[in-house]
Amino acid sequence: MRRRTTLLLTVLVVGLAVGVGWLVRRALGPTAPPRYALGAMPEAPLSAIHLEVTVPMDALERRLEGRVPEVLALVERHPLERGGAVDVEARRVGPVRVAEDAGALRVDFPVASTVVLHPDRERGKEREIESELRVFAHLALALTEDWRLAGRTRLSHAWIRPPTITIGPLTPDLTRLLDPQVEERLVAAAERVDARIEERDELRERVEAVWAKLTRPIPLVEDPPTWLLMAPEAVSAGDLRVEPDGVHVPVGLVARLSVVTEQPDAGAPPPLPPRTEPTGAEGFVLQLPVALDWDTLGALLSERVAGREPEPGVTIRGLTLYPSGRAVVLGVDYALADVPWPLSAEGRAWLSGAPILDAEQQVLTVQGLSVVSGSSSLALDAATSVGAAAWLTWLEGRLEVPLAEHLEAARTRASDALGSAERDGVALSGEVSALHLQDIVLTEEALVVVGRVEGTLAMEAKQLRPLDDAEAPGSPP
Repeated sequence: MRRRTTLLLTVLVVGLAVGVGWLVRRALGPTAPPRYALGAMPEAPLSAIHLEVTVPMDALERRLEGRVPEVLALVERHPLERGGAVDVEARRVGPVRVAEDAGALRVDFPVASTVVLHPDRERGKEREIESELRVFAHLALALTEDWRLAGRTRLSHAWIRPPTITIGPLTPDLTRLLDPQVEERLVAAAERVDARIEERDELRERVEAVWAKLTRPIPLVEDPPTWLLMAPEAVSAGDLRVEPDGVHVPVGLVARLSVVTEQPDAGAPPPLPPRTEPTGAEGFVLQLPVALDWDTLGALLSERVAGREPEPGVTIRGLTLYPSGRAVVLGVDYALADVPWPLSAEGRAWLSGAPILDAEQQVLTVQGLSVVSGSSSLALDAATSVGAAAWLTWLEGRLEVPLAEHLEAARTRASDALGSAERDGVALSGEVSALHLQDIVLTEEALVVVGRVEGTLAMEAKQLRPLDDAEAPGSPP
């Protein structure tokens, strides 16, 4: 009898403990469902950008104007083989002009020359020869595989004021006499110009600088903080094409682009790959995984429901969001009015749903909301007619995020920015023609929306700047 009584008391105590524990748990609120995700951040698909870079003729003229010195030659008392000496002074007396000539660049400028002959004492007085000519430089430029400029220069001249010398009553024309000597010196000068082009070639350094910039995170917006990541894999450039309006170069970039809301680490840039020929049509097709971290996405959705009442006596204070397998879990914080003691007036209900992307309608929703088993509370059940289930329809209608208007606004802003973007003398022009949403992926860190952006792009270098801003003006080209 005593054993039966003891056993009965034990069962009652255990049952009472379990019941009290259940009541305490229900009174205090639910336990959060586990956090995990089955998906992984997808590798960004390859994106391609193809555009034509134009360097206008006036930009080239301004660049060369500061590089072609005013004094081209200055020789004093240079000894002559047959005796005596000569002074030679050659000055540029007009602006540099750049034009297209048979598919090559033609650079020309006027030069005034003064030659003073100092004969020895036995040959009489000194003679002065003045002339003016225009020097023409025909430049054929090409790009090498290792991103260098290869130049081939041909120099020629035309007399504006032929050289003459006064000997008594005679003023003979010395053009035929001096032409071979001038041409000989121009041939030597052309070789020096080609050597100088190779010596001062900055192209590879410029491309490497741009390549390094492309590997760094690019801040897009401040709220929420968002960065564009570019992982370039190849860069291409076609042959230089000289036309009447300027020099045109087709260029291309193949990269893996992504947008993230967590500040990324900037690693060392990969080495610049060899130059290849562009293969795509002009424009760009960007495949963009946009990663919205769960804290940012939860804050955005919380703004849509915070302070609202799904039914009298229940106020939503906010929500948190995280993945749980293939679903998302919403922790909905609430405040209740007129709650009897000892129940809590505040708590959190856990709901589960599936994120759905309607790519055609461009809408992101959370559908199929349900209360996570055992995650309601006594206070919530007491304050509502049917517990947390009464919130589901109300919440689903407010967790629908229409993206079409935002995408069109983003497309318009991007097109406007491309139409007026200018920095460091480089102007971009283009248009974003389409923005498409393709898929979503749930990862531990973020909800990833994969999108596709299409458009056109062109670039014009209105001002050519040296890599070293301290480069002295007037240095020979």
